[in-house]
Amino acid sequence: MSEMKDYYESISPVAESFRALRTKIKRSFLENGWKTLLITAAGPGEGATSVSLDLARSFQKNGDKVLLVDANLRLPALGEQLDARGEGLSDILARGAMPTERIVTPTEEPDLLPAGKAPENPAEMLGSKNMQQLLEALKEQYEIILIDTPPAAVVADAAILSAQTDAVLLVVEDGAANKRQVKKAIDAIEQAGGHLIGAVMNKTSPRDMR
Repeated sequence: MSEMKDYYESISPVAESFRALRTKIKRSFLENGWKTLLITAAGPGEGATSVSLDLARSFQKNGDKVLLVDANLRLPALGEQLDARGEGLSDILARGAMPTERIVTPTEEPDLLPAGKAPENPAEMLGSKNMQQLLEALKEQYEIILIDTPPAAVVADAAILSAQTDAVLLVVEDGAANKRQVKKAIDAIEQAGGHLIGAVMNKTSPRDMR
């Protein structure tokens, strides 16, 4: 925890970038009354999960009450990274929305709702009424909810869920992103009714950030 604190109080280019991103997102959310931000990438390996976690840490360091939701029900990673155990999102959705006091797994880092057991129908589960009700319940307890999802150009999960969230942030890997995939991801989100508010260039060289 002390290492994380030192990192986010540093003046490194990466820390500064996340502070700037956090500030822009918070301003937009306050102006529009938003609370939920879906984070996705066009293709696999572009770093949407890392951006989600680092952004959640930045919000936490700023004193904001933030929840990180692992909605990658196919290949979840956040539960293992934050050593969060217990039931997760898919388990809750399978039963129906429950009181929020029972669904958030406490960790030493930002509050996390892990993915849970891999379901047979992840896209349908994320687009369900139960998911909508769960998000509404979580909004009562958190100032901002960051939702990590699979690549939008690969599976339909992110696009489907984007219709139930206030805004969408697209992560693009610097120098490696496939333009067709990026366009496909943007089209999928917009056609589903999601509100894309911007993109983050990830894995940028520190030299380029100066």
